[in-house]
Amino acid sequence: MRQTDVAVPDFAPVPAPTFTSAMIRFVASLGMLIGISLLLASL
Repeated sequence: MRQTDVAVPDFAPVPAPTFTSAMIRFVASLGMLIGISLLLASL
C-alpha cells in the first residue's frame, strides 16, 4: 500500500518536464516563424 502511495507522486512530475519541453519547442518554433516572416517581409 505504501509503495502505491509513493508511486503516485512519481508519476505526477512526469508530465511537467514534457509540458515544459513542448512549451519551449512551441515558443521556439513560433519565434522562428515570426523571424522568417519578418525576413521575407523585408525583402
